[in-house]
Amino acid sequence: YAAGVLACGNIVLQVLGFAYRVLLSHYAGAEGLGVYRLVNSVYLVCNAGCLSGVTMACSRLSAASEARGEQYKVRAVLRLAFRVFFTLCLLCGVVLLLDGQGIAGGILGDSRCARAFPFLLLCLALTGIENIFKSLFIGLERMQYAAVSEVTEQLIRIGAVWLLLRQYQGENYGTIAMLIFAGMVASEIFSASFLTILYRRGLAGRTPAAPLDHTTARQFFFIALPVSASALLGNVIGSAGSILLPKRLMLAGLTYEQALSALGVLSGMAMPLLLLPVALISSVCTALLPAVTAAQATGNQKRVRALTGRAVTTVGLIGVPATAVLVPLAPALSARIFDQSLSTPYVSLLGVTAVLCYYQMAAGSLLNALGMQHWQVVISVSAELLQVLLMYRW
Repeated sequence: YAAGVLACGNIVLQVLGFAYRVLLSHYAGAEGLGVYRLVNSVYLVCNAGCLSGVTMACSRLSAASEARGEQYKVRAVLRLAFRVFFTLCLLCGVVLLLDGQGIAGGILGDSRCARAFPFLLLCLALTGIENIFKSLFIGLERMQYAAVSEVTEQLIRIGAVWLLLRQYQGENYGTIAMLIFAGMVASEIFSASFLTILYRRGLAGRTPAAPLDHTTARQFFFIALPVSASALLGNVIGSAGSILLPKRLMLAGLTYEQALSALGVLSGMAMPLLLLPVALISSVCTALLPAVTAAQATGNQKRVRALTGRAVTTVGLIGVPATAVLVPLAPALSARIFDQSLSTPYVSLLGVTAVLCYYQMAAGSLLNALGMQHWQVVISVSAELLQVLLMYRW
């Protein structure tokens, strides 16, 4: 049921996300998408370091507390999650505001990116409020709240970004990236407010307040630190790849504009086409986490094994046939929707990547749910390092 609720929301979200990418490609172009991708790489690093471990710990501890009948711990975990997040968010803000031009010009290689940094930080703060509440609702298996929030947020984002870019219609790609993040801020204001109101009306009064005990705090950081380290390192290395790719393409003979366009085509057009089934896969993975955590917390190993096998089977049944259908259609779809040609060998390689990504998502969710997040750190960081090394070599 939980996976079904999330799948319905995610399918709508995927359709809206696809429309959003078409909108961006129309108003920003391939080079504009490339500049936005560079700014977004900074956002993803900040988001990973500030939120990934915090939200995972919040989901797992709330699910375990609910399964054991220890609802009084939920509010204490929520308070700790917010304290940790806002401390990390403040550190990111200090770094970006003090040395934004240096990061944009020296690290990203494009000084135009600095213009979007203030909106990036505001978006990060609002996203944190949204995602912490969302992780709590997922842990307590109230999936419908997360689904409604995400779909409405995407609708507002599409409308806000469309209005801003349509009004601007200029060719300063730094300004375009800034306006995209401004539209994201507008949508995050809704999500953060909506989920806060739902929590206050639905859960705040039902879960009694209790001081945070040392055992729960240790469990929180035991979960959060490895997950944050994995996400942060993975995103830093992945962002390094985004920065490295245009530079390596320039050495191969492309101009800077052509290289940036290649990055925009890969991240904003080709992969979104082939990752359309991710809406269903992510629903299974998200619903899996509280279910497996609750089963393990109550010592029900038979249910843990059953859920694990079901998850892996479901990923294969959804991801492999869907990708097999999308690969031959992708070149024609890209030409019609994005006005961008893609070769069949290029699309085929990305199709293999997509299938492997689905299995990686399921395996990562299972490792985190079972408390084996240290293996997730090793695997994900090693994969990102290998990708950057191969990108540099080839």
